Amino acid sequence: TPPDPLAYIIYTSGSTGKPKGARVPHRGLLNLISWYRRTGGITTADRITQTMSLAFDPAGFEIWSCLTSGAALYLVPQSIVSDPVELRNFLIANSIIMVAVPTPLAEQLFALAWPNTTALRVVFTGADALRLPPPASLPFQPVNLYLPPQTTVPPATALLPPNGPSLPPVRPPPRHPTHPRPPPAP
Repeated sequence: TPPDPLAYIIYTSGSTGKPKGARVPHRGLLNLISWYRRTGGITTADRITQTMSLAFDPAGFEIWSCLTSGAALYLVPQSIVSDPVELRNFLIANSIIMVAVPTPLAEQLFALAWPNTTALRVVFTGADALRLPPPASLPFQPVNLYLPPQTTVPPATALLPPNGPSLPPVRPPPRHPTHPRPPPAP
């Protein structure tokens, strides 16, 4: 086995418009799964959604975190994922603890009323700039992600403060001590 075996290759055009393969080694996937599980405090009793397209690399942290922790993975129908009210209702009805959604949908979810008793602990968003900070009334923690695939998602994150004067910069998440960030693919 090579010292840094490949977990998968994801194809992206990035900002250049030219498709390229980004190699994701096992250590990068381990960092990602470890961080995601720690951030949500995932246990075998928890429920997490799979909302991202399988062609989009964040689907990996949704799926692998469940497989490695024993949590239940709920596949959300596309008709629900595209409707913020229906998605909120699905999350509440199924006692979901974590969800990942694109920024425009996150902003719509943040604007909705949420019961204080919701099981939801973390909402991950990314791929676009948030226009407004989340309201203080949210009963869950919003987390902003920076998602270039060649560095294993997410190489940078920010906890979003409620009603903050400005949005915080994203910062690298803590890495597993024996698994530093992999170099970009050529």
